Amino acid sequence: MTKKNPIYGQGFHHFSDEKNFSNDPWHERYRYGSHYRRGPKISEVQSSRIWEDVCDVLANAFDVDASQMEVYVEDNIVFLSGNARSPEEALRAEKLAYSVFGVEKVRNQLHVMYDQKSFS
Repeated sequence: MTKKNPIYGQGFHHFSDEKNFSNDPWHERYRYGSHYRRGPKISEVQSSRIWEDVCDVLANAFDVDASQMEVYVEDNIVFLSGNARSPEEALRAEKLAYSVFGVEKVRNQLHVMYDQKSFS
C-alpha cells in the first residue's frame, strides 16, 4: 500500500516497508550504506587521552569527590590513588574509571578516610 506524502518534495511513503523493516538492522545498513553505525578503526588509545577522559568523568560525577584522588595511566591500566570519603565512593570511582573507552583494567589504591574534616 503506497500513499503519496502530503508534503511536497518528500516522495512516496511506503507504509508496508515501515511495518516490516522498522527494527531490522540489515534494513538500516541497506538504507544508509554499509558504514551505518560503525566507528573508525582504533589500533590503540593513547594513555594521555584515557587520563583526560577518566579525570573528566571523575570531576563530573556528583557523588564522587575527586579533589583528593590521583589518576595515573600506564598501558591502558588506570591506577587510582589518594583518599576517598567512603568505601562506596571508592567503588564508584573505580566503576567510573572502568567505564571510559580504552580502559582495560583499574587498580583501585584509594584509602578510605572516614573523618570528614580532612576534606575541608
